[in-house]
Amino acid sequence: MIIAVANQKGGVGKTTTSQALAAGLAAKGYRVLGIDLDPQGNFSTACGAENYNVQTIYEVMKRAASIQDAIQHTKGGYDVVPANIMLAGAEQELSQTGKEHRLKEAVAPVAGDYDFIVIDTPPSLGVLTVNAFTCATDILIPTTAGIFETAGGFPPFCHRRDFPAQRDRHQRSEVLQSGCQSERNFVYEI
Repeated sequence: MIIAVANQKGGVGKTTTSQALAAGLAAKGYRVLGIDLDPQGNFSTACGAENYNVQTIYEVMKRAASIQDAIQHTKGGYDVVPANIMLAGAEQELSQTGKEHRLKEAVAPVAGDYDFIVIDTPPSLGVLTVNAFTCATDILIPTTAGIFETAGGFPPFCHRRDFPAQRDRHQRSEVLQSGCQSERNFVYEI
């Protein structure tokens, strides 16, 4: 199972959810690969992976390195493909036809080695997130309980079949409330 953790809204817990999911699945004995697809590289840092002076998902997406070369084993018992700020350039550099398939093609050689692959995405709906959607079998959408968070995160993801790569695929998506503020009443905001 390949799970993309995505929401175009920032600050809703994508990275925290991705790291907790990878660690939790590994603790249950599953073979897990985490892929940091966010140029901020916070997933890499949270997992204890090196993300400078090493092969990263940026080199993998550019086809300058294989995913096997970029995989790091973490103390948490799962593997990580790290990212750093260089990945921000991928939006401009990946302009060829079929660019939305880069991640899927890169992951294919190792997909059978893992029970779960968890992809942490950036807070945008650009080429990196589209790559995550193309690669994923499932999409997990973390959100907080607020009117702007839900309005900002759902519409593009609810219509993900509009992406050419997704039209003919069976893909599940689930929403996860990642934060709760007890002093707010979400019902009254809507």
